[in-house]
Amino acid sequence: MATKYKKGKDGYFATRVWDGTYLDNGKKHYRVLRSKKSSGDLERLVREYRKSIEDMGGACSTDPDITLADLARDWLIVCKAQAEPSTRAMYELAIGYFGQIGEIPVRRLEAKHLQILINENSDHLRTCQKIQLTYRQVIKYAVRLHIARPSAVDDLCGGISIPKYKAPEKRILTPEELAAIRTADLTVRERAFLQLLIGCGLRREEALALRGNDVDFKGHRITVNKAAGYVRDVPYLKDTKNHRHRTLPMPKSTENALLALLLSRRNGERAGLLFPMQENSAKGEAGGLMTNGAYQNMWRRIRTKVQREMPAPVPGFSAHVCRHNYCPQLCYQVPGISLNKVAEMLGDSLAVTLKTYSHIMEEKEDVSGAVAALEEMMGNG
Repeated sequence: MATKYKKGKDGYFATRVWDGTYLDNGKKHYRVLRSKKSSGDLERLVREYRKSIEDMGGACSTDPDITLADLARDWLIVCKAQAEPSTRAMYELAIGYFGQIGEIPVRRLEAKHLQILINENSDHLRTCQKIQLTYRQVIKYAVRLHIARPSAVDDLCGGISIPKYKAPEKRILTPEELAAIRTADLTVRERAFLQLLIGCGLRREEALALRGNDVDFKGHRITVNKAAGYVRDVPYLKDTKNHRHRTLPMPKSTENALLALLLSRRNGERAGLLFPMQENSAKGEAGGLMTNGAYQNMWRRIRTKVQREMPAPVPGFSAHVCRHNYCPQLCYQVPGISLNKVAEMLGDSLAVTLKTYSHIMEEKEDVSGAVAALEEMMGNG
């Protein structure tokens, strides 16, 4: 029986196999397969390679002339169907920035096109990051569908110059802000919300999703296992950030504030949301999750009342600042509490906790005092 493939002068059996993609001129792109063993072994490699092409969707499983925008929308439907609504909304927004480049067929894209998108949005650093992330994933999808060659991810997404983004350093509440919070004319609802941020370190979306049956007054603790999410102001219930659930001890002040909130309920309902939507609207029903607009109105009232108590209001008073006040206060108790436990109580990893809060803790360092205490312990004082 004659061999199907002949050995070349280099000692290898070789053949070309179509990889399912096309060149810019519309011709098929081939990959060379080689075997040093035998013609039969090369035939096995060819069969396996063609099978892998079929398993990945087959050659030309999508219109080879599909545009970047159309493929991006297809990718969003197929690959991101299970993503959080807020994540899908972020991808949709990024795809919207593709603009005229989105009308270019994927197989005609060049490395310069992503750089053009980045340059057009260079004043918005976070937007550039989202564009780059989305663009790269769409190109990976094109490779899987054999619309783009395997090297397309590196060819089209590599070597891109993107503005560097530096997140602003987190700050904690000033002594003046803490004093103002204590004296501000806050409603029972507003004070309970602030106490959850400051006394338990909750994120604002975690506090908004909290229910009365998450609060254990007998055990003096609170369970955090869900959060509020938003898509164009419409609220929905989702998992906590990083999927980290936790049970936290409640300071007495927080416990008293929550108890006052529940006792203020006219209908005596204590198992429902602690901070429900209070008015009917097109986007949120009374008793349901608070819309983002309703939350912003509530926080605006809180900020106004707190800053009214201050001679010189400090800019940037936010729910995140109140939460950030929680971590350093715990860290100051080390080694009475471990850093791992602090991260667990925050719902973050240890690495994120150290990166986010180290500069705040450094401000409270007293190296001279620590050395003096060491000297005293050693009897050299």
